[in-house]
Amino acid sequence: MRQELLEYLRRITPEEQAILDGRSGIRQELYTSRREFVVDSQRLLDQGRLIEIRPHTRFAHFPRHRHNYVEMVYQCTGRAAHIVECGGRREAIPLRAGDLLFLNQNVSHEILPTAEEDLAVNFIILPQFFSRPISMIERENILRDFLLDTLSGAVDGSGWLHIRT
Repeated sequence: MRQELLEYLRRITPEEQAILDGRSGIRQELYTSRREFVVDSQRLLDQGRLIEIRPHTRFAHFPRHRHNYVEMVYQCTGRAAHIVECGGRREAIPLRAGDLLFLNQNVSHEILPTAEEDLAVNFIILPQFFSRPISMIERENILRDFLLDTLSGAVDGSGWLHIRT
């Protein structure tokens, strides 16, 4: 990964500084206006955008939540642990540098606290982003099945797709 990108990701955000200073944990109101913790794409994407990329918030437990979008996590450096719940089962997914984790918008998950060198980026992707690519996937395969489940709102298959690199 390019050094300037890593330096950018290492910067402490205002939200992270507040956590380090003990002023707050994850502030749910930054992510949703609902009582149930469903992270809202309208809070994270500019109007008209189908995809956004943002660094994962470090240093605090990110409580159990869902999204109204597809999330892809790329673990740039270090490690992270996601606890994923789908179809009545709960599973710990350990991410190492280079791993990708795709999360269906209907799956619940939480993220255990990470340290300063545990850098990850979250790709916030609206389901309509996949409309064209899905039409290009002709053969059945695990990625196609995941995308079809995600776009249809189903949780019949796996609610996540973890790619270890």
